[in-house]
Formats: sequence, structure tokens, C-alpha cells
Amino acid sequence: MAQIVVRQTDILEDENQGDVLSIYEDDVELSGAGYASCAIIQIPGVTAAEIMEEVKQHVLETRTHTDGTCAWKDGITWRDIKKHMRHRINLSGFRPEDMAVIESQNPKDVKRALWSRIKHCIKLHNENQSPSFKAPINE
Repeated sequence: MAQIVVRQTDILEDENQGDVLSIYEDDVELSGAGYASCAIIQIPGVTAAEIMEEVKQHVLETRTHTDGTCAWKDGITWRDIKKHMRHRINLSGFRPEDMAVIESQNPKDVKRALWSRIKHCIKLHNENQSPSFKAPINE
């Protein structure tokens, strides 16, 4: 069983609520003061390695411009990254009732159901929506 640690509240910045902080196997005890502001989502029938592999397959393509700034690919459009994020993915749309839906599914479909609820942190901010017209280094 995979355990996903999600930022539930953030005293300093509310915009980080729902960010996925880490993914562990079920043999890792997630308790103590460090987890007080976190939610632990346990996903039965799926390993942490499987969840991490799924996340890697959906990582946004990024590039660095000749001036050192960065952009992310939104379909066929490159968009400037003006606000860098601490974490790559966010599950702020995940609700307790979603767990019942996930648990009722075939374990092979759990990753797909979970992925449908994941958002990329870069995409969540209006600052990162401007089309990029700069020359890339890595093209």
C-alpha cells in the first residue's frame, strides 16, 4: 500500500495546501509533530514505487531559455515560469469521499483514478500562463 503525504495546512503560505510532499510504502510510520499539518492518503493495492513511476510519466516538460529563465510545455504552447513551486504535484481537489471510489476499483485502475485528481503546481498559478517567445538552450 502506498502512503501519500499531502500538505493540509500551511501557516506561512496557503497556496501550498494540497501539495504532495512525499510518497512512502506502508511499512513507514508517518507520525509525530512533522506530520501535524499533513494528511496521509493511503492507497491500497498500489506500491509507492508504482505511484512514483506514474508521476514520472506525467511530469511536465520544461526548458531553460538562453537568459536563464524557464518555460513549461502546455500542449504545443511553451509558457514562461515566473513563479517556481516548491513541489511538483498537488492533490488539493482530493476529498475523503474520493477514497471510497478509489478503493472500489481494480488495483490496476487505482493509479489512473488517482492521477485524474492530481494537478501540476506550475499550472495552478496565473503568473505561469504567459506564452513564451524566448529562445531555448536545450532545443
